[in-house]
Amino acid sequence: MAKCPKCERKKGKRFCPALDTSICATCCAEHRLTTIPCPQDCAHLGAEYYQRHRRRERAQSAGRALRSTLGRLLYSRAMLDFAFQVLADAYWWHRRHKRPWPPDDAMADALEGVSERLSALAMPTSGDALVAFLVELCRRGRRHADITRAGLEPARRRDALTILARHIRERARGSDPEGAWFVSEVCPYFDALDFEADLDYSPAEELADGRSTSGDGAAGSIGTFTGGSTTRPSGLVVPRE
Repeated sequence: MAKCPKCERKKGKRFCPALDTSICATCCAEHRLTTIPCPQDCAHLGAEYYQRHRRRERAQSAGRALRSTLGRLLYSRAMLDFAFQVLADAYWWHRRHKRPWPPDDAMADALEGVSERLSALAMPTSGDALVAFLVELCRRGRRHADITRAGLEPARRRDALTILARHIRERARGSDPEGAWFVSEVCPYFDALDFEADLDYSPAEELADGRSTSGDGAAGSIGTFTGGSTTRPSGLVVPRE
């Protein structure tokens, strides 16, 4: 049996009609609908659509608390999008670097640090790796830039982060002294999703692209918080109440 032409390591056991050859199951899963133009009647593609649907359903259910919190705190759709995106970035960073989930005070510190560095005033580079990463994405990431172009003023971005940080600190001092907000509301939503497959989301690639926006801007959102569920081209279905 011939080796898979995509990875050239494993045996090609799965016939790919788009490539007219057999590839391994791993490459089929990783490259379908991205580098491989799969026909809609491909038998393997149907299974992937089913799994995406199941993940979206789980995310909708798990994300109700997060959606309720952000909807109660923030007063515009653009601010909701921005806060949601920053939390996704923070989640991705912790998973990528295998860091423990942040206690509430640490997460609040990070959000306040990002808010300060998005100010029009020049701020020194943060020594906190998470803050530096989030600031860089806010300034240069494609998704954050899309939010900015949609009408979110720089001051409102800072407001969103400050409001969310204040809420996290109040929870830590009150009913949630163990500091588990990030774990109890943010993680369950993103745990249910595959960032690459469901969100078409890769912050590292966005920064590597080097596509920066002018001034305070940076790139688009992975969803909007509306009354129901919203589907973007990436396929993300935002949690609903």
